[in-house]
Amino acid sequence: MKDKRKWEETYEEYKSPERQARFLELKFRLENNSTDKTGQIHMTKEEYDEYQKMKKIMDNLPKVDNLKEYMNRLEADFSKLKNEYNLREQQGKDKDREDALEKEITENMKKHDEAIARRKEISKKIAETTKPEEKAKLEVEKDKIDKEISDLRANTEKNNKEFTDIKSREGQYTFDKSLKDYSIEDLKYNCQEIRTTISKCNLVANNLMKGLSRDSIQPKLEGWKDRKLTSKEPLPARKQDPVEAEKGRQGLAKLVGKTEKSQPNVKKDDDKSLTQIVNDAYNKLPAKQYTFEEAFPRLAKIFPKLAETRVGKKMLEIKQKRDDKKATKSQEQQGNSQPSDNNVSANKTENDKRKEFRSYIKYNVLDVADKGFDTVRQEDLEKRREEMQAKAKAKSEEMKKQQLGTQNKGEDAR
Repeated sequence: MKDKRKWEETYEEYKSPERQARFLELKFRLENNSTDKTGQIHMTKEEYDEYQKMKKIMDNLPKVDNLKEYMNRLEADFSKLKNEYNLREQQGKDKDREDALEKEITENMKKHDEAIARRKEISKKIAETTKPEEKAKLEVEKDKIDKEISDLRANTEKNNKEFTDIKSREGQYTFDKSLKDYSIEDLKYNCQEIRTTISKCNLVANNLMKGLSRDSIQPKLEGWKDRKLTSKEPLPARKQDPVEAEKGRQGLAKLVGKTEKSQPNVKKDDDKSLTQIVNDAYNKLPAKQYTFEEAFPRLAKIFPKLAETRVGKKMLEIKQKRDDKKATKSQEQQGNSQPSDNNVSANKTENDKRKEFRSYIKYNVLDVADKGFDTVRQEDLEKRREEMQAKAKAKSEEMKKQQLGTQNKGEDAR
């Protein structure tokens, strides 16, 4: 069981019957102007200060209740995502190790066969020689080969056992079907975002249990804007395969070289040259990718900084334009009717679902404390629904203008 935070202990204290009774006692005495026999108000300055402090904290308890509900959701999702991430990470490590074992076992078998052949040759020489000194020398060499063969067999047996263990684990991985459309990068990103949001919740809850107001907490929360969360147990990143990385570098260099040869009069940094490189290489990529990592996952792993370069930005720009054209064409085929609220909800893509999840883990913590999770969620859904409708309406109006312009040109031509 994890240790309770200081604010959690204070929260439980203020929720206790004893603390509640003390607060009600002080409140009653103050509101009813309780006096003693001499007519003096029976409340010392210390008690008055105690009441004022308690009142601020008591008023904040419902907000902390809201945060605890939000944190429970976040922690449940974090556990689910992290478990999925760890399973996939282990599966990836098993696959890498399996490949390495296959290679090592093959090499050992080759060395074993070679050693057996050398031992046969030496045994033949021992049988043929009549010189004691030469025979002794050959016997020593044979012993070394025997030791080498023994070591190779032991190593192969060990590798075979490890290989079998890995294969036996393949059927034991229980992946979450609801997360099948999330890449391992998605899982890692969302885990990091949830940890950050939980930490923000702790910050706000801690200050609420000190009796602070929203205005007083806001500046503290703003300090998180550019802060990077660190963890004692960071999620590991997959190691880049050097062989695959080199293949990628060579492939990209070859592609650029071919493009430059086919366009000798174009400068290397010319936009047209960059466009040609991208169009030649990525015409068949799936549509609707929104980041460089999503559009070009393989290149993003091989060249982590490519997204920040001019080439990377140009690649993403062309990819997005191509997707927009496909989306426009699809919209034309469906007609110009504005989508209803039901259609907007029914046609929600997996990417939209990921956006909704990412939105939920990025809610304004102070809003959640004030309004509760359900209210903030409903407001967020309504806002995004209105944005989707506005975009659909704008696109529909733009298409009508384009069609009207085409029609007018046709009439002018006649």
